[in-house]
Amino acid sequence: MKRAKKPAIAVIGSGRAATAVLAHAARRRIRSVPLAEAEFVVLAVSDRAIGVVARRLAREVPTGWAGKTAIHLSGALGPEPLEPLRRRGARVGALHPLTVFAHEPSPRGPRWHRLDGDAPFRRAARALAKALFPDSEELRPRRPLGPEGRARYHAAAALVANDLAALIRDGVTLFRSVGLPRARAEQALGDLASDATHAIVEGGLRRGLTGPVVRGDVGTVERHLEALREVDPEIAEVHRVLSLRLVPIAVEARRITASQAAALRSVLRPPGGGPRRGRGV
Repeated sequence: MKRAKKPAIAVIGSGRAATAVLAHAARRRIRSVPLAEAEFVVLAVSDRAIGVVARRLAREVPTGWAGKTAIHLSGALGPEPLEPLRRRGARVGALHPLTVFAHEPSPRGPRWHRLDGDAPFRRAARALAKALFPDSEELRPRRPLGPEGRARYHAAAALVANDLAALIRDGVTLFRSVGLPRARAEQALGDLASDATHAIVEGGLRRGLTGPVVRGDVGTVERHLEALREVDPEIAEVHRVLSLRLVPIAVEARRITASQAAALRSVLRPPGGGPRRGRGV
């Protein structure tokens, strides 16, 4: 059986995304070549720079784009910022790896990615995605995403990947308040976040959920809120809102009863939102 030809890529950028793409390319023996020799030109730059770089490339390299595929990595933007290169003859669009570009790229690579562009672009980009990230599956929305859909999609990724760092930071604040050093706290809570994520990946959201809300432990939830308000009322409010959002998941999973859910919602009301039931409920 004849092996598929490895693509040749040119990566523009110097940050974490560019470093990760180049690392995956080297691992898969994909050639990194000058722009003129590349089948795929990857703009691994910030969202605000994509259009700027595309215009500069179209101006400085006005020919030779026919047959090339120009790609950016943003999940928040569609093909539009690459329009100057499309007018030069390139296929254009986005390949968004649903992953975290850390300072040390993961050898495994992303498990999921999404393509955004017309059919010729998607056909070409699938070949690159398969070569760069062989273990990754494509996310395919039922309909093309416009600006609002892309914003929702990317906000979902930011909510999970980025906001998690804020939650861990708040956890570190609490660990430090009981005398644990910062480095140890960050390591321990990072490992805990990894364990929690693994449980959800393996068992699904309903089975992977743990903690006092899913156990219907109203007294523990109330004590947590009281303790958090003493350290930082903002952390307490974040925890209150998120815990309240866990209640319907626990109900849907049939992990708590309707009466337990009602008691949890009572404890988790906003401050000043009416009388709250005691912790013996």
